[in-house]
Amino acid sequence: MATEINNDLAFYKDFVPDSAKRIKHPLVKKLQARKQLSEQLSEYGFDDDVIDWLVTQEDENKHHVNAMIRHAIALQQGNESRKSKTTSQQLIKPMQDDILDKTELVEVM
Repeated sequence: MATEINNDLAFYKDFVPDSAKRIKHPLVKKLQARKQLSEQLSEYGFDDDVIDWLVTQEDENKHHVNAMIRHAIALQQGNESRKSKTTSQQLIKPMQDDILDKTELVEVM
């Protein structure tokens, strides 16, 4: 044990921190990633409790939440598409009726 301590002291005696690579503990990396994700999510208007929950989840759960959000986007886009079709049908219907009325007039003459 004493020789290990002496070896460590000898190693750190000549250690220059300025030239050392910056090594982060995995826990520090994880906390920094959570903070960054939290800041990004808050920019988009997510509630604090949602952010707190999401940043503490494992990657598998995050991917699942991402898939659920994509599903919600697809549903919304589908609804918007149906609304636009209804709107275009509402615009076309009077034109078709007008054309039919004119053809009836032509046939009568």
